[in-house]
Amino acid sequence: MTDELAEESQARPSMGVSAALWAGVLFPPAIWAIQMQLNYWAVRGACARGSNLRLNAITLVALLLIALTGLCAWTSGYRSAEVARVEWGAVVSNSRFMMILGILMCAIFLLAVIAQGVAGIVFNPCQS
Repeated sequence: MTDELAEESQARPSMGVSAALWAGVLFPPAIWAIQMQLNYWAVRGACARGSNLRLNAITLVALLLIALTGLCAWTSGYRSAEVARVEWGAVVSNSRFMMILGILMCAIFLLAVIAQGVAGIVFNPCQS
C-alpha cells in the first residue's frame, strides 16, 4: 500500500508554488505603478532643476527590480520543473504555469517602464 502511494506521488508533478513565483506575478505591476507615481512626484523638481536625472534613475531602478523578479520567477520555476518532469500531454504543474506567467508579466511591464522612460529622455520635464 505504501509503495503504491510513493509511486503515485512520484508520478504527479509538484503542485507547490513558492513565494518567488508569486513575486514574479505580483511585483511587476506593483513596481510599474510605484515607478509611475514616483515619476509624477519627481517631475516638478526635474522641471525646477532642468534635469531628467531623477526621472531616469527611477526608471532604471524600476527596470532592474522587474528584471530581478523575472529572474526569481524563472529560477524558482526551473528548480521546481527539474524536480518533477512532466511528459508531453500531461497536466502542467502550477509552478510551471506560474513561472511562465511571471516571465510574461515581467516582459509586459518592462516594456511599459521602458516606454515611460523613453518619454523622460525625449521630452523636457517642463513640457505639459
